[in-house]
Amino acid sequence: MSIRFACPGCKKTIDIMDSLRGRRGKCPGCGAMFVVPQQSDAGLAIETKTFPPELLAEALKAFNKRVRLTQLDDESQLGHGPFSSGKQLGAGLGIKPPDEFPAEVWEALVTQGSLRRAPGGLYELAVPGQKI
Repeated sequence: MSIRFACPGCKKTIDIMDSLRGRRGKCPGCGAMFVVPQQSDAGLAIETKTFPPELLAEALKAFNKRVRLTQLDDESQLGHGPFSSGKQLGAGLGIKPPDEFPAEVWEALVTQGSLRRAPGGLYELAVPGQKI
């Protein structure tokens, strides 16, 4: 189960594990500090916006492309020290999703299980190396 409530700063809907009741947290969107309430806000009905599967596939493809570009950039020898051979990234790579799609699309992909939320308002592939 999870607790759903609105951020006191930006009013963004936050879902958090119910085991974190009463603890302090920080909004991934605006950085405002909050205390996790004991129960979900009654006014926040779970909105399930349905998107066409083609749109979700296109968004996931754009996300995969951004991940690949970020990996290539970080693993490149360019821009590192003269004795560097580049660096290898770990399995979980949290990135900011492309702006062409609204935030609801990324949340739909999280619900679908294709993406996971990462700290700081970022997203990462649910299965590293996953392709559509």
